[in-house]
Amino acid sequence: MNSLRFAGLPPGPSELLDAYGPALAEQALQEVILHRLRPQDLMLADGMGLEPGAITVTAKGLVIGFVTKQR
Repeated sequence: MNSLRFAGLPPGPSELLDAYGPALAEQALQEVILHRLRPQDLMLADGMGLEPGAITVTAKGLVIGFVTKQR
């Protein structure tokens, strides 16, 4: 979360939300599953000897890096 805005909210509370909102969201969403890869999603990568690596959330969606499978 980058920012949180409420129409008509006075500047003081609005600034507090901007300052503390991202940290609160990070703590609250720490264990939330955003997306779960299904076996069929990974079939091609698996066949190439790859597995998911780092997963990054961007403004356009998820970016999933693939790395060589550890045997």
